[in-house]
Amino acid sequence: MQGLEQSLLEEIDAFARRLAAEAGEILLERFGKPLDVQFKEKDRTAPVTDVDKRVEQHLRAAIKQRFLDHQIVGEEGEDTPPQGSGFAWVLDPLDGTTNYLNGLPVFGSSIGVLYEGRPVVGSIYVPTSSFQEAGVYHGRLGGGAFFEERPIRVESTDVPQRSRLSGMPAHFAFVFNLALPLRQHLGEVRSLGSISYEIGLVASGVFQYAVFGGPKIWDIAAGVIIVREAGGEALTRRWRKGDWRPLDAFEPMAGRGRNSQPALRNWGASLVIGNPAIARFVAAGARRRWRPLRRIMAMARRWLVGPGSAPSRGA
Repeated sequence: MQGLEQSLLEEIDAFARRLAAEAGEILLERFGKPLDVQFKEKDRTAPVTDVDKRVEQHLRAAIKQRFLDHQIVGEEGEDTPPQGSGFAWVLDPLDGTTNYLNGLPVFGSSIGVLYEGRPVVGSIYVPTSSFQEAGVYHGRLGGGAFFEERPIRVESTDVPQRSRLSGMPAHFAFVFNLALPLRQHLGEVRSLGSISYEIGLVASGVFQYAVFGGPKIWDIAAGVIIVREAGGEALTRRWRKGDWRPLDAFEPMAGRGRNSQPALRNWGASLVIGNPAIARFVAAGARRRWRPLRRIMAMARRWLVGPGSAPSRGA
């Protein structure tokens, strides 16, 4: 990539991998112990714990000390402004908080690095894996993808196999019409409650593909580059045109307020990941359901709050 030194990329890759391992140590230390839990939503969903915040604080402090001119975007903290370097670290300290709270060792700590919006480095710590150990999925642009020191590859078949595992949230079929060829080749569908964990399974060939209705940027920034370097592809759906295209770069989006400024934190789109043939097969078979009432409500909301508002997420 023009303007990106290979030696710097290797340095960032090694540092991100080390940070992911450190995040894992903190998470395992507190796993199964009492936690201070708060909820982001009034219906007591979207929990956040003191360990989420502790991990993100640890990551932020280390990144600031090492790369002072790099932007940081984290799920639990305030974004730092762009500093002109072109780099942005995107952090999800604990992806799968509900699993973690309930003693289910299916979660991840995700660290993605973007250069001018393009994913270039990714590291995801997981407590369990098909390799029968905890460790870090990691990859960098042009450097391949690995679980610890083991090279990993996506599933190689052209069409999803019925007897193989696939990742799909329960609500996906309510949001999208699934064409007959896709319905006949969904595979054995699973939804594990941690996007980054599922992405690692796709990158290592355990899941043949995965779809996500409306992930946040911190859910997938690390995973996209890992899947690509494992021979896969990531496709997003453009909400206006309704087509699927490769996710080459994350673009800042405006929020819903009248005076909202474009920010990476506001990015959102549906996502399909897998090997190129399977990803395109799944995307071709998924069409957004026509919901006129939802469209009318979205148009009314945009009219009321002004042109700076963003479209409904998960489109």
